[in-house]
Amino acid sequence: MHGAWEPGAVPESDLPLFADKAKLFQARAAMLEKVVHPWRRRYPKVHVDVMPLLERPREALLDAAGTADLLVVGDRGTGSLDPLLLGATSSAMLHHAPCTVAIVPAPRYAAQNAA
Repeated sequence: MHGAWEPGAVPESDLPLFADKAKLFQARAAMLEKVVHPWRRRYPKVHVDVMPLLERPREALLDAAGTADLLVVGDRGTGSLDPLLLGATSSAMLHHAPCTVAIVPAPRYAAQNAA
C-alpha cells in the first residue's frame, strides 16, 4: 500500500496542487509496480496486492490495519533530526493501529547501526 496526498494549494484546504488525480494515481501505481516487481520474482509464492491510494498515509494505513494481524511500516527517518525518534506516520501507527505494528528502519540507519 502506498498512501499519498497532495498538500492543499491553499492552507487549510484540500484543494490539490496536482489537479489531475488520474495521472497521479497512474504514476503512483507504476512506481509501486516497479518497487514490487523484483520481490515478486524473488518470492513468487508470496501474494502482493499493489494498492496506491490518494489519501493521507496515516488514514490509509489505519483503515487497512482494521483487518490486519500485522502492520509493517517503514520509517524513513525524515521527520526528525534524531534517528531514534519515529516519523509522524510510524508513530501514529504505533499508537493507534488496532493490530501489532513492526517498524522497519530506513536502510541507511539500519546499516549504520548494524556494527
